[in-house]
Order: sequence, then C-alpha cells, then structure tokens
Amino acid sequence: MVTGATFAAHPSPEAGTALLTAFGASVGPWWTYFGSSAEAGSRVIAASDDPGRLARSAYTFLHLPMVAGIVVSAVADELVIHHPGGHMAPGTATAILGGPALFLIGHALFRRAVWGRVPRSHLAGVLVLAALGAIAPPAPPLALAACATATVAGVAVWAAVVRSGEPQAA
Repeated sequence: MVTGATFAAHPSPEAGTALLTAFGASVGPWWTYFGSSAEAGSRVIAASDDPGRLARSAYTFLHLPMVAGIVVSAVADELVIHHPGGHMAPGTATAILGGPALFLIGHALFRRAVWGRVPRSHLAGVLVLAALGAIAPPAPPLALAACATATVAGVAVWAAVVRSGEPQAA
C-alpha cells in the first residue's frame, strides 16, 4: 500500500519502473516461501517426534528475520520509487540489499530447522547480494534494486528446480 501511495505521489517513467521492480521484489520471497516450504514444512513438523518444539523454532523464532527482511525491503521499495536515479545514500543501499538478505537468511534457517539442511540457492543468493554491496555506491538506486530483485528471483527459480527433482512426501 505504501509502495503504491509513494508511486502515486511521485509518478514518472523511472518511478513506474521502480514500482514494477518492487512488485518483482515481492513475488520472489513469496514464491520462495509459499512455493512449497510453508505447506511441506507444516507436514514435516506434524510428523516429527516433538512438533511443538520444532514449530516454535521454525514458525516463531526463524520467521522473525524473514518478516524483518520483508519490512526492510518495503522501506527500500519506497526509497527507490521516491528517488530511482542519481546518488544513493548508504542507508538506501543497505535497505535494498539487506532486506532480501535478511529474508534469505531467515528462510535458509527455517529450511535447516525443518529439513536439516541449508539450501545452496539461498547461500548463493546471500553471497550475490553481499557482492552487490561492492558496486552499490556508484549505482543508481533503481539499478541496484533491479539486481537485488533478479537475485531473489534467481534463488526462487533455483529452489523450485531443486524441489521439482525431490521425491514428493506422501
């Protein structure tokens, strides 16, 4: 809602592109989480020896960094829509890259708690986001946001391809 309101207050072709980038930045985490891990995770937890402990860890504590990542990403979306070009403040770059990184770290920890392993896709995504930090200072906010969105989309696609090759639970 804030993203749309920010665009309405500052309409321009660049802000429109930033709005589309923000939409993509929302789809990537959604697809990563709801693609299969949310539902499959609840099945694994229900079948575990101690479902209360596992659910408390997975759905309470480990969701905090995911939610924080989504909130930070929303702040970044608003900043990018408001100022898509030009000089980028360090806080803007931190929000643009930190939001997706927090989400991916949280989701990787969630998957580790539930399935006992951290997906390589998530580790690679966090490393790419960290590497993007090196190019952040001279890059316009919109370009950095597009790179961050592409990174999370790449993680979502990679994770979906890996999941399609895994045996399905009964």
